[in-house]
Amino acid sequence: MAGFFASYGFSAYSSISTYSALRSPILPAFMPRPGVHQKGWGGPYANNSMFGGIGPDVQRGGSGYRVNNYMNGRWGNDLQIGGNGFGTRNTMVGASGSDRQIGGGFGTQNIFRPGTGNNVVTTRPGSNNYVDLSTFDNKYGNNIVNGAAGRTTVNVSNYRGDNTILNLNKNDTIQYNPFTGINPNVTVNGNPRYQPLFII
Repeated sequence: MAGFFASYGFSAYSSISTYSALRSPILPAFMPRPGVHQKGWGGPYANNSMFGGIGPDVQRGGSGYRVNNYMNGRWGNDLQIGGNGFGTRNTMVGASGSDRQIGGGFGTQNIFRPGTGNNVVTTRPGSNNYVDLSTFDNKYGNNIVNGAAGRTTVNVSNYRGDNTILNLNKNDTIQYNPFTGINPNVTVNGNPRYQPLFII
């Protein structure tokens, strides 16, 4: 039975549907596969966890009422698209970077954790978004955050990446470490609010 799921592109630890059957070789489920196309189940209260292959992968969250989508690109060069629906929560982890992450639409909550660098994050109207650039994973920079659609909070505390552009508006917020300030390599377009984070 395990061989059946592995051969048709199903991960042993994800409850997803995928379109990768004809494009992926037959490999054990624990091994990373070449680029896969994964789509989460829709409907109310669905829970989807997706883990990409070697890449490039396409991961699409399921849509519906209060759907929970978790997408992890793992090896980079991926496209992640959040599901739609009121109360739907999309968590997108870029891992190795060079990813494009697009949030869900009206009424969704989206958490973006871009990878090591060279990422583009895009929000959609009517959504609530959190972009975390504060982790060590973002050390290489070259990120673009298009957060003006919807309400977006970007955490740049301790961010040391280069050549990063934040396109925001007055409804958005930049969180930063007041003791170290904001990385001068971060360019802010628009008029967002600034919120100091006192990190111990």
